[in-house]
Amino acid sequence: MMDIYHNIKRIYIIFSLLLLITNIMKIEMTGPPLSTIKDKKITIFKFHNCCGLNSNLMNMIAYKMYYNDIGRSFVVDEYEFNGIGNRTLSKYFLSTFPIIYDKDTSEIYTEQHQIENINDDIRNPKADFTVLSFMDFGHAMINEIKDKFKTCGVEGYNRMAKEACADLRFSGFAKKSIITLKQQMRIPNFDKKITAGFHIRRGDKVDYRESKKHDASDYVKKLLRAMSSSSYTEGKTIEYCFVATDDYEVVEELQAALNKYEIGCTLYSLVQPQQKGNQQEEGQQKEMSHEQILQFLTEMSMLIDVSYFIGTFDSNVGSIVSLLRSCKWNRKEEVNYFHSYGVDRDDFHMM
Repeated sequence: MMDIYHNIKRIYIIFSLLLLITNIMKIEMTGPPLSTIKDKKITIFKFHNCCGLNSNLMNMIAYKMYYNDIGRSFVVDEYEFNGIGNRTLSKYFLSTFPIIYDKDTSEIYTEQHQIENINDDIRNPKADFTVLSFMDFGHAMINEIKDKFKTCGVEGYNRMAKEACADLRFSGFAKKSIITLKQQMRIPNFDKKITAGFHIRRGDKVDYRESKKHDASDYVKKLLRAMSSSSYTEGKTIEYCFVATDDYEVVEELQAALNKYEIGCTLYSLVQPQQKGNQQEEGQQKEMSHEQILQFLTEMSMLIDVSYFIGTFDSNVGSIVSLLRSCKWNRKEEVNYFHSYGVDRDDFHMM
């Protein structure tokens, strides 16, 4: 009888694993297929491993705005990003444009461009076909995009928020994974509570002088100023707080600042004690595992959901979170970007 029991148990475990693998493989195809593009004027934006996911996403939004405006169809090639064929964009987000994630399609379009259109000016609306990535020759487009679209302040925010809400929705796979991780980490439901979320930069983002180091107390003071100027939380207290960071010491620093200013919220985070701030070689982004991407997306979802978000507008994370908060919050308070605030500056700023 024991042998029969153990055999049944083994079969059950194997069946469960196969079912899990099958569900993972059933990731929905995101965006329309390439065959739906009828216009020959096409721009393919290649994700670049020089920089992180959010840097690519922010530039993707800007380039999509630019090239759609001059009449081009827009496609993203993510095949070589974050490890060959890992499908970061198409796995976790839903888009309105086609995404190339397989080797054959990526090579076909790249070779076609190299053979037929290598001399096309990337700014030329008459050129039929262009492949670019923002850190290669496409990087020259940044100033042109700035001239064409305001990428800062309320006007720039509203224009980019419209694009972000259309193309950076979490996929069903991402949503299920985020819910599972939150349950595993015992993070309570933040809905219908007064909450605050912080994104505090450390590690190489400060070491490379990409961002000025701001103490946790700066973030807390910014939160208090935001609350004092809003009627949304008048007479109410913050029950839950959340911090997104890659350095565990930040959690302790923020808790001390919350205590100092007598904010009695319960503080939650996904960062682990062994995490001491991301470090990478300048100009080369480390590959992210599924677990790391999932942690990051869960942090993003928490920062989108909180009543108040305090981050930095010189960070792509802070910029994208503030844009995506417009998709959820319907209050007409664009001046502070749906209760998104930067410790580095008051106005939304991209690029």
